[in-house]
Amino acid sequence: KLSSRILKTTRTETSMLSSGSVIDLQSILKLSETIAQEVRLEKLIKKIFRLVMINIGAEKAMLVLRKEGEFYIEGVEDTKTNHSEILQSTPLAESTQLPHTIINHVYKQGESFVSGNINQEKRYKDNIYYRKNKALSVLCSPIIHKNVCVGVLYMENNSLENAFTNERLELLKLLSTSMEVSIENARLYEKKEK
Repeated sequence: KLSSRILKTTRTETSMLSSGSVIDLQSILKLSETIAQEVRLEKLIKKIFRLVMINIGAEKAMLVLRKEGEFYIEGVEDTKTNHSEILQSTPLAESTQLPHTIINHVYKQGESFVSGNINQEKRYKDNIYYRKNKALSVLCSPIIHKNVCVGVLYMENNSLENAFTNERLELLKLLSTSMEVSIENARLYEKKEK
């Protein structure tokens, strides 16, 4: 949440985050605008991935969306392997690309999950996915539409412990509304085109 204290500088407006850090509101507006301008789901997913890679610090990102009561992996981006898949609609239940336990936890709780080193988390240290993929920092965030979780954005940084700082989590929370609205708009646009 943004604090009620707003600092004015000569060039840009900044605001204090609840963690006490300063964030540039103009940058947030530009990022939100970039997302909101896209109406094609495929291009939107690519923009979301680019945004989280650059601004949130992810090396790997996966977008899981709910449709017809089931979860589907709609996008995967991995900067280390240059692997990218968009709109494959792979059923989550059939995939080994994601740790199902965290995805399910975030979906059910409707709250983000952050770990600076997933291998030190008792609950996940023996997880086959994490051992196989040598994951370190993990951030998983719900995508909420009208108080219902419609998807999950899962991110990893396997080069750096504690890559997902409180500031980056706050930024993601601020941008998630734009992501959610844009995803819903893109889905409606696709239905209209069919």
